[in-house]
Amino acid sequence: MKTGMLAALILIKSIIITQLLFKTGISPLLLWSCAGIVFIFTFIIAVIYSGKVKATVFDKKEYFLVLIFLILLLIFSGCGQTKFPEVDSETKLDYIPSKILCTGDNIFIGEENGNKVHILNAKNLAEKEQFETGYKVYDIVSNGKFIYSANKLSNSITVYNTETKQKTDIKSVGAGPVAMAIYPERKKLYVANITGSNVAIIDLNSLTVESRISTGKWPSYLYLASDKKYLYVTCQYTNTIEIIDTEKERNVLVTIPVGISPVSIIPIDEKNLAIIHEWEYAFNNQSNIVILDRKKYSVVKSILTDGGVSGGELSKSKKYLYLTVPAKDKIIFIDIRKGEKVFEIQLKDDFPKWLEISPNGKLLYVAAQHSKKIIVIRTNGLI
Repeated sequence: MKTGMLAALILIKSIIITQLLFKTGISPLLLWSCAGIVFIFTFIIAVIYSGKVKATVFDKKEYFLVLIFLILLLIFSGCGQTKFPEVDSETKLDYIPSKILCTGDNIFIGEENGNKVHILNAKNLAEKEQFETGYKVYDIVSNGKFIYSANKLSNSITVYNTETKQKTDIKSVGAGPVAMAIYPERKKLYVANITGSNVAIIDLNSLTVESRISTGKWPSYLYLASDKKYLYVTCQYTNTIEIIDTEKERNVLVTIPVGISPVSIIPIDEKNLAIIHEWEYAFNNQSNIVILDRKKYSVVKSILTDGGVSGGELSKSKKYLYLTVPAKDKIIFIDIRKGEKVFEIQLKDDFPKWLEISPNGKLLYVAAQHSKKIIVIRTNGLI
């Protein structure tokens, strides 16, 4: 048999074996590395058996045994196993952490029952500085050198300049500001007022409230689409998503019923959004994640998972959702394609509510409110 034909047959067999192994959850890099090694050694043996090369060190039987040994070694040494996320470190704080924002070198953390935002070094979580805000920081967003905090109990927004260290408070924004979205090109800041059931529009040049748009009850989260045409609002007590036209600054005549208590929106790609619900039905103790086609306003997929989900992030690969479940002391990992939970990290008496992902996707920063800690998790094989 010619060496070329042998190579083709071996390649086909290697691909078939690789596809079978892929279904077991092996990480792609390790999978193809293993397949390559298996192919090379199998090819060497095939060449020897074809008579092109004489076995001088071992006889043919021993070459075959060596190949089997290498394959088993690769499988049982971890090549066939995905390395799952794990807790990397924990940092104790002297305040209850709320919303977290990671901008690369810095991490911004609000106080749940206080009036400060703390700025930490992202590498070692050592505090660098802090600035005063209104009470109960519920959201933090950035726009270049400016950091904005939504202060729920003070009905205000704090604007902090990281270069000059100056801050400005925008008062009387609305009742219970809890979420924000920035439209940099138009110098607009949108603020969801959860108690007032409206979205305030702030002019970032004058730092004043221009107008307010009424919404359903308890608007809890804002997502500004990548094309900036529409602002999506989760209305937690009316169980709907409402859409605001950013050009006309009014509600579009589309209200999407998505499920019980929507609490956040995670964009998966240009077309699909993941709508995160705190509950599906309270009595069955489950939550529901709806994958929504925002172009057709249709549900693509519905994923049931642990009840009481608070918020989450999308993985760097866009394959997984990382979600916090405070009441159950869990961080859960959802495979979007499979539509199921593939892993969880069980904590103890931590109450992990807020979650933020590092820019490279390798770390998760979790605000644990009961234990007053920042828990750092390595995403590993579920990046």
